[in-house]
Amino acid sequence: MPMYNGGPYIAACIQSVIDQSFEDWALYVVDDASTDDSPQTVAAFDDPRIRLTRNPANLGQAGNWNRCMELARGEYVKLLCADDALAPGCLHRQVSALDEHPTAVIVAGLRRVILSHGWVAKRRHGLGPLRGLVPGRDALNTCVRDGVNYLGEPPAVLMRRDALPSSHPWRPEAGYWLDFDLWARLLTEGDLVAQHDVAADFRVHAKSDSAALFRDRQVDDAAALFTRLAADATTGISAQDAEAGVRGATRAARRRRNFYRAMAAVGFR
Repeated sequence: MPMYNGGPYIAACIQSVIDQSFEDWALYVVDDASTDDSPQTVAAFDDPRIRLTRNPANLGQAGNWNRCMELARGEYVKLLCADDALAPGCLHRQVSALDEHPTAVIVAGLRRVILSHGWVAKRRHGLGPLRGLVPGRDALNTCVRDGVNYLGEPPAVLMRRDALPSSHPWRPEAGYWLDFDLWARLLTEGDLVAQHDVAADFRVHAKSDSAALFRDRQVDDAAALFTRLAADATTGISAQDAEAGVRGATRAARRRRNFYRAMAAVGFR
């Protein structure tokens, strides 16, 4: 769990892990030099499975996410951002999926999109046409051709740790597509399990990383990533796929901009 000024959300996020029916977990909370009292909030939880680490200086989003992965020791790894939360039963369903499908390296579920005050903006979001056990390259090609990260944000995803890149799995140069950049590399190594159950609450608020990324950056970062994937023969992505993906990302960016405008009209903050 990467954390920077976890504020009003961190306690509920941790509680969503404690409340899971699957109990064989360790939670590493990596505080990125917060200036609020969120480290004290974490320390107040009396559970030996929760381990708080504090960075002496702020590493930024990608740097702190990588620090989280360095600390992870489990067979499976999930990155749960401090303003999000796991849905009931998420860990049991996702661990069971990877146990059942040895060729799968990643499992993704749906997200419920919520605003800062808890208002539900979308009850079931993500995965698009992906369903069940999907060959990794097929899932990758579908996402790229449509220009959509159907797997979604990290809280809805569980990964095999031994399939991760050996160092710096989160690459800051991917920008808006930081998470999908890693999903793409994993999908060239193995298969996806797409579960159409809600896995996590993804919180959108004015100070979130998602809200800070604007339309032009979303499209520019997509173009850079899709071009790089097309240049790698192991992905099966063609130049035409990449071009179609940029068009799809442009349409998705327009929908995202309209979404934030609509949320602002109902008290988004």
